[in-house]
Amino acid sequence: MNLQINWSKKWPNLLFITLFIIWISSLFIAPALLSPNTIQGLDGHSTFIDHMDKWENLPVYPRTVYLLGDFLCHQKDGRCFEINENQMPVCSRCLSVYVGFLFALTFTLFIPNMLSKNEYFLRTLPENLMEKLCP
Repeated sequence: MNLQINWSKKWPNLLFITLFIIWISSLFIAPALLSPNTIQGLDGHSTFIDHMDKWENLPVYPRTVYLLGDFLCHQKDGRCFEINENQMPVCSRCLSVYVGFLFALTFTLFIPNMLSKNEYFLRTLPENLMEKLCP
């Protein structure tokens, strides 16, 4: 059984990890770039842009991050962290989902490239049982 990690096949994982690092960093950078108390009192619905009027006058980068956050998250005021006295673009629950997904993607880098689902299953078995099943 081949347990070597083929790093050349891991480029999609690295791409998604890079994108998630940029997205999560942007969630912290965007409110830090704004003047204090610029963004407060967000409360809306996910998959719907509720606060376009608040994003119109922001610089391009924070506007884009807050617009995406507005679409992806309900942004409940009591559930969002504040940075520089500005509400973050997503709530703490969505932020933790993004961070958890980043950890999961990072973990996938260290899973050996296997040829079949059967080999994935066999890796979950104790080694002595696996030796008996696959001599």
